[in-house]
Amino acid sequence: MNKLELISSVNDLRMKLKNLPEFDTVSLHSAKLREPNLTKPPGSLGRLEKIAAWLSSWQGKHPPSVDFPSARIFAGNHGISKNGVSAYPLEVTEQMVDNFNSGGAAINQLCATFKVELDVLPINIKNPTHDFTQKPAMSENAFIDTINIGLKSVEKKTDILCLGEMGIGNTASAAALCHAVFGSEAELWTGLGTGIDNETYKRKVALVEKGVRLHQPFINDGLDALIRLGGFEFGAIA
Repeated sequence: MNKLELISSVNDLRMKLKNLPEFDTVSLHSAKLREPNLTKPPGSLGRLEKIAAWLSSWQGKHPPSVDFPSARIFAGNHGISKNGVSAYPLEVTEQMVDNFNSGGAAINQLCATFKVELDVLPINIKNPTHDFTQKPAMSENAFIDTINIGLKSVEKKTDILCLGEMGIGNTASAAALCHAVFGSEAELWTGLGTGIDNETYKRKVALVEKGVRLHQPFINDGLDALIRLGGFEFGAIA
């Protein structure tokens, strides 16, 4: 999809998702034929061999190339945080964005080492999503805005894209998304996040369960789940 072909609505996005590109079987076949003929023992490069074949199949060429690797870090805050699910306040998200922009985070060093172009995009971090235990995290329009932010952020020349996010309350949102989509118990999906204590963890599990129970009747696909339980940064990544 050309980065300027922006999404107009959730239904527009659903229609486009029905016609996603497929991987190129010819390129994948070429990669699998060539790999056994390389001067090395079979499997000696470990996962790198499978990654190279995967990259070839999705770039539609063999051999694949990594001439312009890019990384995008999206930042957003979550309304669920006001219930005390994190060890840190919402202001830390903005502080971390400043740290990224000043070159002080681990991702800055990784990108500099491997010559990966990095851009950090805060999304409305002074105005968190809604508390998903009370109402949907986002309106449909706000969600589509995040989708388009993601679309516009990627250069057409990018041949491999690395995605990341930052946001206080993000692990509660991620846990709720997984619980809603995959089922099982809320506790299975809920972790310690920023290093919370046991009492905070119990509260976090209960809130994840409460939020999913509230929205589950209205979730028919992954987009519904993202709107109701996700975050601005998750929408941009999607």
